[in-house]
Amino acid sequence: MDIPGYNSGYSGYSGLSGFGLDHQGELFFCLLQTGGNATNTSSGRIFKLVQTGSAGDPPIPGTLAQTGAFVTDPDGTLTSLTPVAGLIPYTVNTPLWSDGAEKRRWLAVPQPGGGSNPLTDQVAYAATGAWNFPAGTVFVKHFELTVDERSASLTKRRLETRLLVRQPAPASGVYGVTYRWRPDGRNADVLTSDVSETYDVIQANGTVRRQTWYYPSRADCLTCHNANAGHVLGVNTRQLNGSCNYPSGVSDNQLRTWNHLGLLDPALAEAAIPTLSRMAALDDAGATLEKRCRSWLDANCSHCHRPGGVQAQFDARFDTTLRQQQLVDVPTQLTYPGIASPRIIAHGDLARSLLFQRDSSLQVGFMMPPLAKSRVDDQAMTRMQAWIGSLPYNAGLTLSGLSQVYNGSPRPVTVAAVTDGVPAIAVTYDGNPGAPIQAGSYAVVATVAPDPLYSGSTSGTLVIAKKTAAIVLNGLTATYDGSSHAVSPTTTPSGLTVTLTYDGIGTAPTAAGSYAVQATVVDANHAGSAAGTLTIAPAAATVALSGLTQTADGTPRVVTAVTSPVGLAVAITYAGVASAPSAPGSYAVVATITDPNRTGSASGTLVVQAPAGGGPATPSSDGGGGGGGGCGLGGGTAALVALLALLALRVIRLRPRG
Repeated sequence: MDIPGYNSGYSGYSGLSGFGLDHQGELFFCLLQTGGNATNTSSGRIFKLVQTGSAGDPPIPGTLAQTGAFVTDPDGTLTSLTPVAGLIPYTVNTPLWSDGAEKRRWLAVPQPGGGSNPLTDQVAYAATGAWNFPAGTVFVKHFELTVDERSASLTKRRLETRLLVRQPAPASGVYGVTYRWRPDGRNADVLTSDVSETYDVIQANGTVRRQTWYYPSRADCLTCHNANAGHVLGVNTRQLNGSCNYPSGVSDNQLRTWNHLGLLDPALAEAAIPTLSRMAALDDAGATLEKRCRSWLDANCSHCHRPGGVQAQFDARFDTTLRQQQLVDVPTQLTYPGIASPRIIAHGDLARSLLFQRDSSLQVGFMMPPLAKSRVDDQAMTRMQAWIGSLPYNAGLTLSGLSQVYNGSPRPVTVAAVTDGVPAIAVTYDGNPGAPIQAGSYAVVATVAPDPLYSGSTSGTLVIAKKTAAIVLNGLTATYDGSSHAVSPTTTPSGLTVTLTYDGIGTAPTAAGSYAVQATVVDANHAGSAAGTLTIAPAAATVALSGLTQTADGTPRVVTAVTSPVGLAVAITYAGVASAPSAPGSYAVVATITDPNRTGSASGTLVVQAPAGGGPATPSSDGGGGGGGGCGLGGGTAALVALLALLALRVIRLRPRG
């Protein structure tokens, strides 16, 4: 029969909701009715198993020896339990809990690698999910129970050996057979119905506990080995991706071994084996608690708890991500007395975690699994308790990109978590959700959004530095014109505000001279500066000289200088001397403007002439002259007298006042 799957959410659920036995041991299955649909042949009905094989099928061998799975010892028994050559031993990474019993496993594939059709000759390999085995494949599992834990050899009791056979078309399913070992451990007999038996187990401390072992019927086998689970359990990539110690003494990865034997189609690229899915044992200290617990759930629960399986809404398959498994903080579909707000797994809360409560229980009708269980897997429950207590995980958030430079766009930080699968992370900047644009310092807080699997937060400071701007100074050369001369800055990027100082003063200068210019960008998002020298040259001016021809009168003969513009200070030298001459003669005159903001000069020759007539005259070189005759003094004598008189006059002028 086809068992439908389920959609997400409870309203869309359909599938196997339960099973039970009637008074004759007949197994019945109940499928939920699909919501909104009428009762039909695939939902809302109770089903039972029917024989699909032909009436001509050979009978099931009555003893394990008659199956031919093990070599018969010389005494006609199976005491040595030696598998025949065709059986390949294998092990699993995470064994199914079987009340503490120890198990050994083998399988036989008809014509391994000997044909061309993978459906009949080889195992149809898949990296995830179930493998498809050719018809006629036989799986053998042997169970033993330690009944005396005191002895060094740990005395064991053979309990049962199960065979699971892959059927050919049209059945294309499996059937199982249980062989119960006789007390002497020499052979085992086939069971036609389920049986329970109680054994006394002497514990290491000498006390005795009683343990009931449940031998399943052929119908019981199909409860777990169902079509929805692919019939074959535990023989897949995630379980076989590990080492097996073979009877030859060789230890090797089972996937590689099977690949070498030609069992797998398609053949494996062996270099990829380390990357393939791999479950972990409960005592694997190298694996995380989550991986160990999820591996245990796959081995013990996934044959029923999967899409299209029993009523519970979670998916126990290992290859389904934890979030998609719908395990943590998912409400249960049923309520339970004394448990408030039950969840499949309530993070950090064992009392509300129904998966833990039922797996750790032996109460009939409440315990999981519901059959073949008389002991709790204490090791698994210890790991499960620790895992549930560790939830939600600390996401281990870290911040990067805390130092950035303004570029005109939002500058978000980068948030990383220690593991994949962390949901949305909320980031705030000074309490605001949007990443900032402007330069400055911002308090950053990153927090995992409310989530059943992960929590955590971290904080830091985002510093957006100002972007460096360039400044070019223009107008560093000017000429005095009576107004101020400011330098003109140009910025890249353009349009930025710039402050200017001239010899440390913020006012542009007017007077001619050289000034140290400092330019600084004043902007919230940019920084930059430049320096230069402003030179204001003096303006040109003109000088006109007058009075260049004068007559000596005993006083300094000063030349007149007139400037344009008027009123400028002028320095005049006469034959290189600043004082004006009084004696007759010729003097080179230079007039220079001394105003700090103007520049200009003029030159000429000052001619001081001797006065005409009886005025002082330049003495003759020979002492003669053109003086008058008669009895008057000669010309030379007259000039001498006049000179002496002039000197006497100057002496009088220089005499100190009494």
